[in-house]
Amino acid sequence: MAQEKQPHLRAIESRFSELLVAEFETYCKNYEYDQRNIRSLLDYMLDRNLISTKAVRDFTIKLEFQQMDCKQGNKTNMVGLLSKKFAISERAIWMVLRELQEDKAD
Repeated sequence: MAQEKQPHLRAIESRFSELLVAEFETYCKNYEYDQRNIRSLLDYMLDRNLISTKAVRDFTIKLEFQQMDCKQGNKTNMVGLLSKKFAISERAIWMVLRELQEDKAD
């Protein structure tokens, strides 16, 4: 069962939601985006740095790695492909994948 959130966190999250929606509506009007489009919301959150670059990078690497076909070779080859695809060092890819393994162990 999910742990009950503390009242001050619920209040902050509620206010965050209100402010985010209001700012997002303004953003969409200014850039003539469709408010119902999830890509517009993601663009807004990225433009406003509400999602860190590291979080975006790690999420993308993890999903790309999971979706890669084993036919592309062993892990080392797959890390090399990801490194070239995203212009990120192989070491950085390995660090992200280590986090993925740790997440699976929990």
